[in-house]
Amino acid sequence: MKDKLKYVQKNKITPSIKILVCYHKPARLYKSDVFVPIHAGRALAKQSGILSSAEQNWMTTHLIGDDTGENISNLNSHFGELTAIYWAWKNYDKLGNPDYIGLEHYRRVFFPADICVAVHYDITAPLIHISPQETIAQQFVQGHNSDDLFTALDLLAKKHPVYTETIQKYLDQHNSYFFNMFIMKKELFFEYCSVLFPTLLETHAHIDYSCYTAYNQRMPGFIGERLTHLFVAQKASSCKIHSCRVVFQETPPSDVSACGLGGTIVRLGLLFQGCRCHLLSWLTWGRTRKYYQAKQQNYYARWSTPRLGH
Repeated sequence: MKDKLKYVQKNKITPSIKILVCYHKPARLYKSDVFVPIHAGRALAKQSGILSSAEQNWMTTHLIGDDTGENISNLNSHFGELTAIYWAWKNYDKLGNPDYIGLEHYRRVFFPADICVAVHYDITAPLIHISPQETIAQQFVQGHNSDDLFTALDLLAKKHPVYTETIQKYLDQHNSYFFNMFIMKKELFFEYCSVLFPTLLETHAHIDYSCYTAYNQRMPGFIGERLTHLFVAQKASSCKIHSCRVVFQETPPSDVSACGLGGTIVRLGLLFQGCRCHLLSWLTWGRTRKYYQAKQQNYYARWSTPRLGH
């Protein structure tokens, strides 16, 4: 992925497109006419002093912040990357008023080819398959308080009754558009935000965070992933949807990009797991086959991540 910027730059994209790349700490920089690196939660970072002076300087020098104009940057500990999306919604002109808008993370990015074809679709988003034995509802319950999710879904159905049937189908599915990643037309983006944020902000007001772990402090962000899927699913009958792949740039705690023997062992392990899932996808069918195909793509994508210094 080291030539990602060159690839996208070479394949000039029209209509215009901007992709926000979310950061909360210094990392590999994606910055060009298409990629706009943004510091998600800059207001909180300034208050907490969580970044060193050198890190803060890097973030200020290379990234725009989500704390200018109308924003919810101070809610980043709960909303995660959604504070960057909110900023883009309320400050769209500062991005040059592009025809398409997208979001990815510094460690979860789109394949360059998927970016270049995004303008031929209305919405591009990564569709991830979970276990064939596990529904979306069951998957959420394993790590989160389901009451918060159902509060959000009830609010969504009340505010937008057209989503009621889509919600029922979604909870029994075995795949979802995760990571709050997408590329979509400007008009759809504004509609998406007008559905997403009123629902999430009201849900946020109902949540008691006092008994939650640091992980679940980000509950609105997790729920936002599910609402993003519901928006895309609701538009499936009237819009052209492109289900794309994701490249994982970091694989903590075993860094696939590391040099030396350790990095080589990790990469060989990922290659082996990818081959194993490829074989199993040929031996299975239906949801199980889709599950192994998705796992195969994930392992191969992580295996192909360039090493540091290469």
